[in-house]
Amino acid sequence: MHKARRTLGVLGWLLTVWCATSPVSWGQDKPAIELPEVVIVGREETASVDDEKRPIAPRTLPIGLQSAIASGKVPHLAPPQTGNVAGPVAENPGCLVFSGAGGSKDEALYRRGLRAYNNSDDQKAQALFGEVISQYPRSPYLGAAAFWWGESHYRRGQEIEALAQYERVITAAKREPLRDYALYRAAEIRLRNQDYDQAADYAAALRSQYPASPTVEYAHYLASETAFRQGRFDAAVKDCSTFLQRYARSVLSERAALVCAESHYQLGRYAIAQRAYTTFLSRRPPRALAQEANYGLAWTHLKLGQIPKARQLFKQLLSLSNEPRYAEALRYTEFATALQQNKLGTARAQLQRMQKAFPKGRLIASAWSELARHQFSARRYEEALRWYRQVARSQTVASAAQDAARYMMGESLYQLDRYEEAASVFRQIRQQASAQLREKARFRLGLALYHQGRYGQATEVLQTFVKRYGASAYRHEALFWLAEAHFHQNDYRRALSVSERIPRGSSLYDYVLYGRGWSYLRLEDWQQAIDAFNGIVTSYPKSSVRADAMFRIAESYRQLGDRSREQQAYADYVKAYPEGAKAADAQLQLALPAGQAQDAEQSIAALQRIQAQFPGTPAAIDAQFRLGTTFFQQNRFAEAREVFEAFAKTYPKDPQTEAARLRIADTHYNEEQFREALIAYRKVILLHPQSPLAADAHYGVASSHYQLEEYPQFLSAGKTFIRDFPQHSLSESLLLQMAEYYQQDRQLQGAIETYAYAVEQYADRPLADKARFRLGELYLATAQPDEAIAAFTQVIEQGQDDSLKPDAMFGRARAYEATASWAEAAASYSQIAEAYPASPLAARGLFQAGMVWQNQRNYDRARQQFEAVIERYPQAPIRYENWLQVGIAQLALNAPKTALKAFAEAGKAPDKNLASQAVWHSGRAHSVAGDLQKGINAYLRVAYLYPEAKTLVPQALHEAARNYVALNKCPEALKVYEKFQEQDVSAEQQQSMVQELAKGGCQS
Repeated sequence: MHKARRTLGVLGWLLTVWCATSPVSWGQDKPAIELPEVVIVGREETASVDDEKRPIAPRTLPIGLQSAIASGKVPHLAPPQTGNVAGPVAENPGCLVFSGAGGSKDEALYRRGLRAYNNSDDQKAQALFGEVISQYPRSPYLGAAAFWWGESHYRRGQEIEALAQYERVITAAKREPLRDYALYRAAEIRLRNQDYDQAADYAAALRSQYPASPTVEYAHYLASETAFRQGRFDAAVKDCSTFLQRYARSVLSERAALVCAESHYQLGRYAIAQRAYTTFLSRRPPRALAQEANYGLAWTHLKLGQIPKARQLFKQLLSLSNEPRYAEALRYTEFATALQQNKLGTARAQLQRMQKAFPKGRLIASAWSELARHQFSARRYEEALRWYRQVARSQTVASAAQDAARYMMGESLYQLDRYEEAASVFRQIRQQASAQLREKARFRLGLALYHQGRYGQATEVLQTFVKRYGASAYRHEALFWLAEAHFHQNDYRRALSVSERIPRGSSLYDYVLYGRGWSYLRLEDWQQAIDAFNGIVTSYPKSSVRADAMFRIAESYRQLGDRSREQQAYADYVKAYPEGAKAADAQLQLALPAGQAQDAEQSIAALQRIQAQFPGTPAAIDAQFRLGTTFFQQNRFAEAREVFEAFAKTYPKDPQTEAARLRIADTHYNEEQFREALIAYRKVILLHPQSPLAADAHYGVASSHYQLEEYPQFLSAGKTFIRDFPQHSLSESLLLQMAEYYQQDRQLQGAIETYAYAVEQYADRPLADKARFRLGELYLATAQPDEAIAAFTQVIEQGQDDSLKPDAMFGRARAYEATASWAEAAASYSQIAEAYPASPLAARGLFQAGMVWQNQRNYDRARQQFEAVIERYPQAPIRYENWLQVGIAQLALNAPKTALKAFAEAGKAPDKNLASQAVWHSGRAHSVAGDLQKGINAYLRVAYLYPEAKTLVPQALHEAARNYVALNKCPEALKVYEKFQEQDVSAEQQQSMVQELAKGGCQS
């Protein structure tokens, strides 16, 4: 491990940023702002301002949804019973009153059918009505016949058959006097069969086309119930209220009252629903409806926090009827009680019991939703996300509830700063979702894109939002972010144009002015910038951006060369914010009347002047600390140490003293005075044990031991650091350093345990990927291929560091080979090129996949892999070796001519070993193709061109001699044999060749 220069430490740099003596650079970034939470819900928090303007990162309260997911109680209302409404009297001749042709055959059939119907001979009636319709399709009795045919089925409970005839009347006999009854019957049957859209259409047609019909009363009722069934609860309330006003004495008034109560509940109007249920029950309704009302009343008690009453009612209902929904609701009450009392553990336990008792219960998703809402309200967004995801995936909740759950998934991800995932979820909101939800989703999508730095896309979404939702409560904020998005695309004039659309009364207006000021700064319109920033200073005394605005005013005057106003503005800033973020910078400008420092030497001189000019002041103290930092940054460690030692001695109680002492230790470390550094780091720990910098000092102790090669002490100090500061940013790197030491020292088990600990402790950090990868390597090295496969797979499938994934795929493939899982090995090798085609390992992966297949004698698949390398990576370093393997595969597939082309390419390799193999294999290819002489020529080229190939040359000579024998050229074969004898070959090899010569008739 190499020695790295010790930096100023994690917190040190924050204490020592020095940016006041150089000229103002208007290429700097705009400071990041955290908007106060007043933006959305009116609660204000203090926001921080960084040194430069970067993309604004607000911490606004989330946009939630009220009663938008599941309201707990599943909409439930038993369908109306058949025969609630009487049909027309059968003696009514129907369309006969319009007939002008008495005594016709169709009339006779119709009258006979009507008599059969009145005599309850439905089978005969249906046959006769059917004859009218089939034989006389233009008959004026067609509509009446179809209606009574339907009625004959209806009174026997054969609703589907009846529906077919009613709908025949509706569509084919629009002038039929009985059509209003047909519309009613069809609407009633469609409603019972849950075809709510068609039922609603029929009820609407009945009300509009037959306002004087006896059935219109029931049509009004059907309209309310179909709206309820469709989940259009606002419309249901309106329709049922109208029905109750018009038909207070109707037989359906009780059901209408219950529909109203149920609809109020589903709209989250629990108090109104409770009054409606209570009023309904006071009228002593039928038992079935009373049970339904009591069930709804119990739910209102639950929702209004009246839990004892809810529990009592659910128990009463369960004692009256052992319906599963009452038992489930009672269990849900226990869950809701625990949640209301903020006993999350108990609530989860109750939820588990409910899931076990009612695995397909309708209230489980409601419980998930409530748990999600609770976690979200408590800002435990990760937990909220988990539960909302379950609601969204549930098949038992309504589409509207799924939409709301998906939105809240996006909102949770947004609050977790997982903007890319949030944007993806917001995009998935259905077009059929409610307008309110789609409005919020589009707004949040724009912000999520902005916070990803995708300003162009954010601009498109926010522009569309502002146009489409002109009356939105979020319009002003959308305009603000749209202006910011333009700003970060360097379109400052458009940013100004958009910001001008935000009214002065907006709660964001101080930020609007701040954004305008920065746009003018970018346009170098200094006076306009001053005016904008002055607007904040004079009108918003408590704004979190006021201090920075005052500082930018001074900077702008400096750019205008107005020295007098510049100095006054700096003085105003120091007076207003003596401890402000820019106080030292303002003090420094006030201390430099002769001009601005241009380099480090001038910076040092300026800081020394401040010390002399303002002794004992905060500015002088800060200047002394900054002086030491400047020396440190210039690698003038001895001078830095002298300044920091004086600082610590003079100002032992100053907040920066602990940082000065840490810097003293750092100077020793960087001068490789590791023993002195060790002592100095221990002093920091001793004097400042509770300081945040103590962690850096502990890290310095461990690093100093390592540099002193005191490895046991290094390991001990490292373990202590990790134990005491598990969340410190240096814990991760130290843990890896320890694991790497174990690995280099061949303490492989210690390395495995350390990497495994790193994975366990930092599972969601980038470190975990590297640790898992190292684990895979170690498992492979210690003959644990299954564990290696698991480790590499985690890197591939869960890792955040894409740069490790090609290597992990390669390592996993090697592990698969170790388990003889050839297909999996080849697939893992090939996956590199598919997933990471630009990786240096992509070509090698395809090649190794080919080798796997080649070793398994699957030459055709091997050839495909090798040819993929040629096609996709023609200039890969591995190309010559790949050509060689292409030729070998083609030769195995009995394609010697194709193989020869591949060997010719491989023969161009600069590596002589590879080139010699290519020539040797070309000899084989010629021989297989039947051209033995060319094969001989190739073999002899191996012998003469590559004499250093000690293994290959004897083989080539042997093959050449064999070809000569086959050609009956014994003299040539014997000459080759003589050359063969000169090689370093065994007696057995020589004897084998002699036998082959003799067998071919060539005696030596």
